[in-house]
Amino acid sequence: MSTKKYGDKQEGESWKILTHSKLLSATGEFDVESIQFLNLASCEIEDISALGNCLNLVRLDLRKNEISILNPLRNLKLLTTLNLSANRISNIDALASLEMVSDLNLSGNLIGSFERVQCLKSIDTLQKLRFYDSINKLSNPICHNISYEDKIMKILPSLVMLDGMKLKGGGSELFRICADLDKQIKNETTFGPVEERAIPGSWLMPGYFSLPTKNNKEDYATSEFKETLDECRRINNAAKEHVSSLTK
Repeated sequence: MSTKKYGDKQEGESWKILTHSKLLSATGEFDVESIQFLNLASCEIEDISALGNCLNLVRLDLRKNEISILNPLRNLKLLTTLNLSANRISNIDALASLEMVSDLNLSGNLIGSFERVQCLKSIDTLQKLRFYDSINKLSNPICHNISYEDKIMKILPSLVMLDGMKLKGGGSELFRICADLDKQIKNETTFGPVEERAIPGSWLMPGYFSLPTKNNKEDYATSEFKETLDECRRINNAAKEHVSSLTK
């Protein structure tokens, strides 16, 4: 089992085409099927064909590359977390076979049709999805549609979180009320709707792609609890601001 960020690249060496030897060099493994956690961010990768044999991958980070074709990922049935942000992806049909993915980041790509999103309906485990990232200023053409959130929720009604915003669970109802109030306020202005988005939380906690420790379960539970508290405080403050603005 290995979890290692690419970093052993020799000066002048090209990583545009990912190969088995490069994967083994980056992870220290003797067999690509032994790799479970892999971070290949910012490697200028274009061709990911070699990943098709990494059958035991659980977490994969491919952000900030030059990837456009995802077909090799079809075989990665054990993937639970996949970061494909900041690439050149317009077709995500290959992701339909990733039956265990729960966290998927596609922000900063070229997805321009809601029809492309339909393929994700087959992933029953999908809970967290990101097409838009305001912190890193990453988006997709579909995010500019005025009904973007509503259309995504209609296609994927089981989503728990979209673009860092909670759709279900604790605090989701209050967030929905605040969102509705925000829409009403925008529609009442004579200058037309103003495009504003709340700042989402981090997609993954620091060190997520590191090997789990023996205290992993306790740390995860504590982290989730703190995240829920922070979300409640943020939503409470947002509600106060909306109520205050309506009473002025």
